[in-house]
Amino acid sequence: MTALLAIAATAAAGWLTIQAATGGWRRILIRSEWATIMRSCGLAQRRDRETTHKPGAGEKTSPTKQIEHLPRLWALWGRPLGPLTARTGATYRIWAAKGQTIDEIAKKAEVIASSLHCQRVIVDRYSPRRGRITILWKDPFTIPKPWAQPIHGSTSPCFEVTGRPLVLPLNDNNGGSWLVAGAPGGGKSAWITALVADWVRQPGDTRWLYGIDIKRVELGPWAPAFQAVARDRNDATEILKRARAFIDQRYTDLEQAGLHGVPLIPTPEWPYLVLVIEELSALLSGEGEQVATLKQLLAEIDELGRAAGVLVIAASQKPTSDIVPSRFANAIPRRVLLRVPTIEHAKSILGWTPTQAEIDQLTTHGLALLDVPGRRLHLARSTYEPVQSAVALAAQYAIHPTSTGARAA
Repeated sequence: MTALLAIAATAAAGWLTIQAATGGWRRILIRSEWATIMRSCGLAQRRDRETTHKPGAGEKTSPTKQIEHLPRLWALWGRPLGPLTARTGATYRIWAAKGQTIDEIAKKAEVIASSLHCQRVIVDRYSPRRGRITILWKDPFTIPKPWAQPIHGSTSPCFEVTGRPLVLPLNDNNGGSWLVAGAPGGGKSAWITALVADWVRQPGDTRWLYGIDIKRVELGPWAPAFQAVARDRNDATEILKRARAFIDQRYTDLEQAGLHGVPLIPTPEWPYLVLVIEELSALLSGEGEQVATLKQLLAEIDELGRAAGVLVIAASQKPTSDIVPSRFANAIPRRVLLRVPTIEHAKSILGWTPTQAEIDQLTTHGLALLDVPGRRLHLARSTYEPVQSAVALAAQYAIHPTSTGARAA
């Protein structure tokens, strides 16, 4: 018996040591104190009454008592986040209390974080009463991460709450075009740079890159690796007309080959053409025949380009409907919402209205709400490297190693 007690004590001590080293004690504490935390945050619901027993002699109604309903966690300790020796948090399935919604809990995210003495609380909505709550005692978005290693046919421009890079195919059945939008200083350039870095590192005979940079500074470091970079509206019109003609020719080639579309991974036989547009507002603001032509070309390219292997990566600091045409925005499947001043701006980017609580989370440079078909809306932060890395990478993959000139596809 003494030996068994010694073994049990040793096992318990070892288990406690592991929990202390890996942050498990935090998950145990969260679970045990959950009811108290919900009450302190004002999320306890006391709306229902129920009969405690049948009416007694002389009683007209049954005595009743008030019932407390609390949001429920559907996991004992939650799923840990991060490697074993460096846990960053835990995630739980959560059900809202009766008469409550997940959105009401999301509005209290900062209060919950304060009550738990943690860095960040993220509430994701699956349905009006069902969702996921992520509790982070070490915020993975605080420190930026470098560009992920290149993978042929894939892009990894960001990392998720787990700290791991998000890997997406360059193109899929929904399309591979991107719209990145947010207020100045939100991290738009970091997202565009990360996306461009993934395309530049694809095999040179499987992609043609064209840029439109009316501000003349954003795509400058990448110019050696591009076929051409337009710096005014006249050159931009020529590039868009070239891309439109490429689509027509590509559909002719596909018809002759008996195919419905290009392979989802670029190949030397079916290379992709990628248009990188840095700042839509500078390109499309104003009125006139030329602006109308640009809007028409962009909409047609985005609508017809997926099957032809023509993709668009566009960015805007003013994501309003008069700057970003709805016909163009609706055809882009992958959208990145950075910090914006109003919900109306967010709606023009995502195509639907997020909650204010979701927008309020976007406080870190490069942190965004990522809306990708087939995945739930979630937080992600762009990878980042200084401009010197972009210059070095562009020189390594330069089309003309001794010049910054451009060549036609």
